[in-house]
Amino acid sequence: MAVPLPPELALDLFTPSGERAWVAGWDPLFPEPVENEVEAGTVFTTGHGGRRSVWVVTRHRPGKSVAYAVVTAGERAGTVAVACRPCPGGTIATVTYRLTALTPAAVPALARFGTGFGSFLASWQEEIATALRPG
Repeated sequence: MAVPLPPELALDLFTPSGERAWVAGWDPLFPEPVENEVEAGTVFTTGHGGRRSVWVVTRHRPGKSVAYAVVTAGERAGTVAVACRPCPGGTIATVTYRLTALTPAAVPALARFGTGFGSFLASWQEEIATALRPG
């Protein structure tokens, strides 16, 4: 997805607190105070989209990428990674989800997520563009 910011600023939009700027209802909670929320090993929780999830930062390369492990109990577990690279006019952000259903009942929802992933990312791009508009 295209983000009209340089990579170091675009990547900030995909941090726990950075997503608050463009994701309605996104409110990560940190069980312990943190100085650097994208330091590997940092844990946070979210209750978003009707799901309570536990996230762990697994890797952060400033201005380049951030990766998380995520578990939604009884439903799914896996990783989410965002890599940013410069392009004319800003950044191309590549978002990769690798998820596994934790129960047979969770398989259909995860399959729908996979099928709709392109639309999902397009909505992210629109939400980010709206959040970045002046005014």
